[in-house]
Amino acid sequence: MLMSDDIAKRKIGSELYRNLTSMSKYYVTTNYDLWLDERYPEIRLNEEAAQSMQPSTPRARACVPNDFKITNMEEGRVIHLHGSLAEPSSMILSTSDYLTHYRSDFDSDQNPVTAFLRQLFEKGSWAVLFVGYGMDEMEILEYVLHKSNVVKRRTDPSGPRHYLLRGFYSHEANLVPHLADYYKTHCGVELVPYCQDKADHMQLASVISDWAKRVQARSLPPLDKRREFERLLDG
Repeated sequence: MLMSDDIAKRKIGSELYRNLTSMSKYYVTTNYDLWLDERYPEIRLNEEAAQSMQPSTPRARACVPNDFKITNMEEGRVIHLHGSLAEPSSMILSTSDYLTHYRSDFDSDQNPVTAFLRQLFEKGSWAVLFVGYGMDEMEILEYVLHKSNVVKRRTDPSGPRHYLLRGFYSHEANLVPHLADYYKTHCGVELVPYCQDKADHMQLASVISDWAKRVQARSLPPLDKRREFERLLDG
């Protein structure tokens, strides 16, 4: 959902992203829009007041590959993997742009884009929730996952740590288990389905609102500290 001048649409978008950002302090997006760049009122302070308050000082953003670093994400910067409307020159638009952006350096860390993705999906022990991907955008998600090498290393005995929240209609019920198997086997991602019969694509906002009441964002120790803890536990 791109930001709109329509007041009603902006209200829906603000509420959705307020709820979404209340559940996590770390954001990576393939969208060009600026919704995640805003800081929204705390949902748990006062629901009615939070809905009426305007977003405050924007979050810092990272739009170019050299800024795609776990440390930047941990410090609160929004990682715009495909660039941002705020910096048009950073936007990845054409096939040529994608090929250059995700170029292979023979599994080395020379390409900052793929190096960041490997840190995020494999080396950083992050649990990742993918939100807002429809069928027409799955090619983008699959491309990102394959370039991160997470698919090649999906044999983690503890099971998937990456999840895809996606809506379905009731007439697609027979399709869900097949897609779940596909995503898990070929993408290393566990499908989290929900029914969108009542509100169509707007059902996502209701699901996120419900989750936001039960999931609270919290900061994690920096990546190097987490690795040190893991070494101590393994020792």
